[in-house]
Amino acid sequence: MTRSFSDDAAHRRELEESTEAVRSIMAACEDNAAKSKAIFKKVVPQEKARWLERYRKAVQAVMPNKKLKVEDLMKDVLEKLQLLHTNHF
Repeated sequence: MTRSFSDDAAHRRELEESTEAVRSIMAACEDNAAKSKAIFKKVVPQEKARWLERYRKAVQAVMPNKKLKVEDLMKDVLEKLQLLHTNHF
């Protein structure tokens, strides 16, 4: 079965739209991952940090506002990945 030029053009447009949708989702995931990494870098103590500094960083890491933000970012990443998995763009 041969495809016509219009079929090829429509197929190319469909692929381009799908590609753009996937890029958008992946960009959002990358952004959320970068934000999560920045939060973790702030709360993970340096290797040579004193005991008090390690304790302070550990307490900050479990503060509700930081925990919720990281959880929200990761939840959004997982939802977007599930969207990619379940939809055939």
